[in-house]
Amino acid sequence: MPDAALDQLFERHGLVGAHPGVNFFDGDRNIGEADVVLLFADGSLVPVEVKRRIAGADQRMAESLDVLSEALRAPYDIVAVTQPARDCPELQRFARELPDRPRLLLTDDQLHAKHAIFMLNDNPFAWSPQDEEAERTGQEQFLDMLACDELTAPQDWVSEQLLTRDLS
Repeated sequence: MPDAALDQLFERHGLVGAHPGVNFFDGDRNIGEADVVLLFADGSLVPVEVKRRIAGADQRMAESLDVLSEALRAPYDIVAVTQPARDCPELQRFARELPDRPRLLLTDDQLHAKHAIFMLNDNPFAWSPQDEEAERTGQEQFLDMLACDELTAPQDWVSEQLLTRDLS
Protein backbone atom coordinates (compact mmCIF):
# COMPACT_ATOMS: atom_id res chain seq x y z
CA MET A 1 0.00 0.00 0.00
CA PRO A 2 2.12 2.87 -1.24
CA ASP A 3 0.37 5.84 0.31
CA ALA A 4 1.22 8.51 2.84
CA ALA A 5 -2.13 8.49 4.65
CA LEU A 6 -2.00 4.80 5.56
CA ASP A 7 1.69 5.01 6.41
CA GLN A 8 0.87 7.80 8.87
CA LEU A 9 -1.88 5.75 10.47
CA PHE A 10 0.09 2.53 10.71
CA GLU A 11 3.42 4.10 11.68
CA ARG A 12 1.82 5.34 14.90
CA HIS A 13 0.82 1.77 15.72
CA GLY A 14 4.11 -0.04 15.12
CA LEU A 15 3.80 -1.35 11.57
CA VAL A 16 6.59 -3.86 11.03
CA GLY A 17 5.78 -4.80 7.45
CA ALA A 18 3.23 -5.43 4.72
CA HIS A 19 3.41 -8.91 3.24
CA PRO A 20 1.67 -9.78 -0.06
CA GLY A 21 -0.14 -13.00 -0.87
CA VAL A 22 -0.20 -14.88 2.43
CA ASN A 23 -2.04 -18.19 2.95
CA PHE A 24 -2.93 -19.31 6.49
CA PHE A 25 -3.20 -22.94 7.54
CA ASP A 26 -4.31 -24.75 10.68
CA GLY A 27 -2.50 -28.03 10.21
CA ASP A 28 -3.50 -29.17 6.74
CA ARG A 29 -6.67 -27.03 6.65
CA ASN A 30 -6.43 -23.79 4.64
CA ILE A 31 -8.08 -21.09 6.76
CA GLY A 32 -7.81 -18.41 4.14
CA GLU A 33 -5.70 -16.15 2.00
CA ALA A 34 -5.03 -12.42 2.25
CA ASP A 35 -3.85 -10.27 -0.62
CA VAL A 36 -1.76 -8.35 1.91
CA VAL A 37 -1.14 -8.93 5.62
CA LEU A 38 -0.01 -6.09 7.84
CA LEU A 39 2.22 -7.17 10.74
CA PHE A 40 2.49 -4.92 13.80
CA ALA A 41 5.07 -4.78 16.61
CA ASP A 42 2.53 -6.10 19.13
CA GLY A 43 2.15 -9.27 17.04
CA SER A 44 -1.25 -8.40 15.61
CA LEU A 45 -2.03 -9.24 12.01
CA VAL A 46 -4.45 -7.30 9.80
CA PRO A 47 -5.66 -8.97 6.58
CA VAL A 48 -6.23 -6.77 3.55
CA GLU A 49 -8.34 -7.75 0.56
CA VAL A 50 -7.49 -5.76 -2.60
CA LYS A 51 -9.69 -5.58 -5.68
CA ARG A 52 -8.95 -3.75 -8.93
CA ARG A 53 -12.67 -3.18 -9.54
CA ILE A 54 -15.75 -3.10 -7.35
CA ALA A 55 -17.15 -6.11 -9.24
CA GLY A 56 -14.61 -8.27 -7.37
CA ALA A 57 -15.93 -7.19 -3.97
CA ASP A 58 -18.80 -9.55 -3.23
CA GLN A 59 -20.42 -11.33 -0.30
CA ARG A 60 -18.16 -14.37 -0.66
CA MET A 61 -15.10 -12.12 -0.37
CA ALA A 62 -16.54 -10.49 2.77
CA GLU A 63 -17.33 -13.85 4.37
CA SER A 64 -13.84 -15.21 3.61
CA LEU A 65 -12.31 -12.08 5.11
CA ASP A 66 -14.48 -12.49 8.21
CA VAL A 67 -13.33 -16.10 8.69
CA LEU A 68 -9.67 -15.15 8.28
CA SER A 69 -9.96 -12.08 10.54
CA GLU A 70 -11.60 -14.16 13.24
CA ALA A 71 -8.92 -16.87 13.03
CA LEU A 72 -6.16 -14.24 13.23
CA ARG A 73 -7.98 -12.32 15.98
CA ALA A 74 -7.36 -9.25 13.85
CA PRO A 75 -8.19 -5.94 15.54
CA TYR A 76 -9.68 -4.79 12.21
CA ASP A 77 -9.49 -5.67 8.54
CA ILE A 78 -9.36 -3.77 5.26
CA VAL A 79 -11.03 -3.93 1.86
CA ALA A 80 -9.33 -1.78 -0.77
CA VAL A 81 -10.69 -1.13 -4.26
CA THR A 82 -8.49 0.68 -6.77
CA GLN A 83 -11.27 2.87 -8.14
CA PRO A 84 -12.57 6.28 -7.04
CA ALA A 85 -15.24 6.09 -4.32
CA ARG A 86 -17.77 7.83 -6.60
CA ASP A 87 -17.54 4.81 -8.95
CA CYS A 88 -18.16 2.19 -6.25
CA PRO A 89 -20.76 3.33 -3.68
CA GLU A 90 -21.85 -0.30 -3.22
CA LEU A 91 -18.57 -0.92 -1.36
CA GLN A 92 -20.20 0.76 1.66
CA ARG A 93 -22.29 -2.36 2.32
CA PHE A 94 -19.12 -4.04 3.65
CA ALA A 95 -18.42 -1.33 6.23
CA ARG A 96 -18.27 -2.23 9.92
CA GLU A 97 -17.62 -0.14 13.00
CA LEU A 98 -17.17 -0.73 16.70
CA PRO A 99 -18.36 -2.61 18.71
CA ASP A 100 -17.89 -5.14 15.88
CA ARG A 101 -14.46 -5.64 14.32
CA PRO A 102 -13.98 -2.45 12.27
CA ARG A 103 -13.46 -2.75 8.54
CA LEU A 104 -11.68 0.04 6.71
CA LEU A 105 -12.99 0.61 3.20
CA LEU A 106 -10.36 2.21 1.02
CA THR A 107 -10.59 3.52 -2.50
CA ASP A 108 -8.25 5.56 -4.68
CA ASP A 109 -9.55 8.61 -2.79
CA GLN A 110 -7.72 7.48 0.35
CA LEU A 111 -4.94 5.47 -1.29
CA HIS A 112 -3.60 8.55 -3.09
CA ALA A 113 -4.21 11.01 -0.26
CA LYS A 114 -1.17 13.02 0.69
CA HIS A 115 -2.11 13.28 4.39
CA ALA A 116 -4.52 11.65 6.77
CA ILE A 117 -6.10 14.30 8.99
CA PHE A 118 -6.70 12.99 12.49
CA MET A 119 -9.27 14.82 14.61
CA LEU A 120 -10.96 13.81 17.84
CA ASN A 121 -14.11 11.77 17.16
CA ASP A 122 -13.47 11.80 13.42
CA ASN A 123 -12.59 9.04 10.97
CA PRO A 124 -9.87 10.10 8.50
CA PHE A 125 -11.04 7.26 6.24
CA ALA A 126 -14.76 8.08 6.33
CA TRP A 127 -16.64 7.63 3.07
CA SER A 128 -16.30 10.94 1.24
CA PRO A 129 -16.17 10.59 -2.55
CA GLN A 130 -14.11 13.18 -4.42
CA ASP A 131 -15.22 14.96 -7.56
CA GLU A 132 -13.19 14.61 -10.76
CA GLU A 133 -11.26 17.86 -10.21
CA ALA A 134 -10.12 16.81 -6.71
CA GLU A 135 -9.15 13.41 -8.12
CA ARG A 136 -7.11 15.00 -10.92
CA THR A 137 -5.31 17.26 -8.43
CA GLY A 138 -4.60 14.28 -6.17
CA GLN A 139 -3.23 12.25 -9.06
CA GLU A 140 -0.93 15.10 -10.09
CA GLN A 141 0.37 15.44 -6.52
CA PHE A 142 0.91 11.67 -6.33
CA LEU A 143 2.92 11.71 -9.60
CA ASP A 144 4.97 14.66 -8.33
CA MET A 145 5.69 12.78 -5.10
CA LEU A 146 6.82 9.68 -7.03
CA ALA A 147 9.02 11.74 -9.33
CA CYS A 148 10.74 13.45 -6.37
CA ASP A 149 11.26 10.33 -4.25
CA GLU A 150 14.77 9.17 -5.12
CA LEU A 151 14.59 6.22 -2.71
CA THR A 152 11.74 4.49 -4.50
CA ALA A 153 12.15 6.02 -7.97
CA PRO A 154 15.87 6.31 -8.74
CA GLN A 155 16.63 8.57 -11.65
CA ASP A 156 17.50 6.71 -14.80
CA TRP A 157 16.78 7.10 -18.50
CA VAL A 158 13.32 5.48 -18.17
CA SER A 159 11.94 7.27 -15.06
CA GLU A 160 11.44 10.67 -16.69
CA GLN A 161 9.53 9.16 -19.59
CA LEU A 162 7.33 6.93 -17.38
CA LEU A 163 6.45 9.69 -14.91
CA THR A 164 5.63 12.29 -17.56
CA ARG A 165 1.99 13.33 -17.57
CA ASP A 166 1.96 13.99 -21.31
CA LEU A 167 2.28 10.62 -23.01
CA SER A 168 1.98 11.93 -26.56
